[in-house]
Amino acid sequence: MNQPLPGTARSGRVALTARRAPDGCSYIARQHATYPFHICRPHYVAGDPGGMATLYLQSSAGGVFEHDRLAMELTIDDGAALHVTSQGATIVHAMTGGEAHLATELSAGRHAIVELLPEATILFPGARLELATVVRADETAVVCVGEAILAHDPEGGGAIFERFTSDIRFETADGRTLAHDRQSVGGDAFRALASDAARPFAGYAGIHLWAPRRDLVRLRSETAEALARLDGTYAGASILPGVCGLGIRILANDGVSLRRAWVTGWQVIHQVLFATLPSPRRK
Repeated sequence: MNQPLPGTARSGRVALTARRAPDGCSYIARQHATYPFHICRPHYVAGDPGGMATLYLQSSAGGVFEHDRLAMELTIDDGAALHVTSQGATIVHAMTGGEAHLATELSAGRHAIVELLPEATILFPGARLELATVVRADETAVVCVGEAILAHDPEGGGAIFERFTSDIRFETADGRTLAHDRQSVGGDAFRALASDAARPFAGYAGIHLWAPRRDLVRLRSETAEALARLDGTYAGASILPGVCGLGIRILANDGVSLRRAWVTGWQVIHQVLFATLPSPRRK
């Protein structure tokens, strides 16, 4: 499983650039990946907006381990459209005292469309994971970034992860910060909140949308209505500071309910912004 030795650090980096071809389809113009990242060949799904390319980022490492330092750099040029996802859920393994980091830098040009929507992250007992994402985008671009976590003890003893931290910042093309969302939760607090809530939950997901020039009032209303109709979830949507986009939060009873709500939010975004219903990606 390529698990590193205790106390060792492992770094990995993936960098790619998407561009729009003369025929309107987007393609990967530049790519670089080190272990554990693997970039698959892009493919295209009928009905996606703007000639969007779908790209799977895979890992050959068997998960995320203690002391990992991982980085992603995504550049989507003017007019390009790219959907980036993972081949399945990502396991964050047990840790003894260190943590793992994933830093993402995403740049979106004029009229670009970007979706960074990996599958859920499964946090094993003792896991410490820090996510840091910076999105720098033109005001005409649409950028959708998602995250989801589930706590799991493979031994079935009820042990919990140590800490999950997420930091996402939306910046204008000239570097002004319009929205900055940071959250950090310890495993014990997560378990206490999950069990004491009016609707007990096992997982969390967030969708962070940059869309300054779109009808955010309508988008918030239709997203909230669609999510309210689902069983097994508690969700809400709000317009981000600077009226630059939308934030969606989801709590769910289990992984199936979490993914259903997460996909529903994504579908409503497509329907409102692009007048299309996105097709599920094969996993």
